[in-house]
Amino acid sequence: MSDELEAFLRAAACCPLSNVDQLLRSAPPWTQTPGQVDVLDGCALSEAAFLVQYLLPGRPVLLRGLTERWRAKRDFVSADGSTDLDALASSFPCSPVQVADCSLPEEAPRLLGWTLSAYCSYLAAHCGAADPRCLYLKDWHARAEAEAAGDAPLYETPQLFQEDWLNGYYDAAAQGEGAAGGGAAVRDYRFVYLGPPGSSTPLHSDVLRSFSWSANLCGVKRWLLFPPRGGDAMELLQAAGETLFVPSGWAHTVENAGLVPVLSVNHNWLNDSSLDIVWSFLQEELRGAAAAIDDCRVLVSAHEFDLLLARNVRANAGLDLGQFAHLVWGAVHGRHCDVLSGGEAGLVGARAALAVRRAACVLRELAGQRATLLGAAPAGGWADALDALLLRRGYPASTERAG
Repeated sequence: MSDELEAFLRAAACCPLSNVDQLLRSAPPWTQTPGQVDVLDGCALSEAAFLVQYLLPGRPVLLRGLTERWRAKRDFVSADGSTDLDALASSFPCSPVQVADCSLPEEAPRLLGWTLSAYCSYLAAHCGAADPRCLYLKDWHARAEAEAAGDAPLYETPQLFQEDWLNGYYDAAAQGEGAAGGGAAVRDYRFVYLGPPGSSTPLHSDVLRSFSWSANLCGVKRWLLFPPRGGDAMELLQAAGETLFVPSGWAHTVENAGLVPVLSVNHNWLNDSSLDIVWSFLQEELRGAAAAIDDCRVLVSAHEFDLLLARNVRANAGLDLGQFAHLVWGAVHGRHCDVLSGGEAGLVGARAALAVRRAACVLRELAGQRATLLGAAPAGGWADALDALLLRRGYPASTERAG
């Protein structure tokens, strides 16, 4: 199996971004069952197999066994499997949290000014009495809070999901490492959710068309997943201790089911496997932003118009084109370039080549954008540097179309 995986990765590293789908169609069938979500032992799945079977082709998978050693499970899950609300509230008594009322339309503003301890008190009372509200705690940066307080990590990101360019970008920006292409206002995309049965999130695709992984510590979630290219929706129940990988661009609804509140950890993330989808999404955002302010063209200079475009794309999508270029370069030019430059053989070398080639292709296309939209990001120079490395190691440059 490892030889097949290595051969596939090396072939993928020679493909233009648009040709990887064709390569995947000719790949071995591996283990997927069409139209179904595979259920696997997450501890037995290798990173290379996960990459080829699920990340690149965009297939969801439900993984078991990844949360067993988490501190969050030891500290905040009771012996009966329910959330220990008292332990949770006492560990983060004053933490500010955002709460959505699921009994109101989705566009209703979230309820601010809540603390975790107040929400846990509400949840304890809600589960024992009728309450017309259905309040759902969302997007709580619990991991960052624990780290800032010097506490032991609440959980470890599973190895399968650690190639995370999105949160790596925000971590570097927060530490002042490298340029952020205009600044990064978001802390990160690592969240904890907590909600009673019946609370839900309506149909949506994740930010930047990113991947997501969601691990249940307590309770049951009901998911409805919609393939981005059409086809039948997939419904599944996710139990405590299970982690769901949702591919890039898959719309989905989520409902907290069962009889007890659901406590879960959720990360949005991306890497080279989804660069083509994220880049296409940003181009759509750019076109939409341009159309929305087209009447302003006659009022401002071309330079000012592009600055308005960059600002609006950043506000709507979370990143502008310059920030995206910095994210891609920052993720690939260290470890992956070092591995490829060092001539590493086997799966590790093939994986690095794939990441560098896909990054070079996107940076080359970014370099074709107007300079004002890129800010200070020298996308063309970065693409040139990656191409030179690829050519030295026997791979085609980003400008070469044949594999």
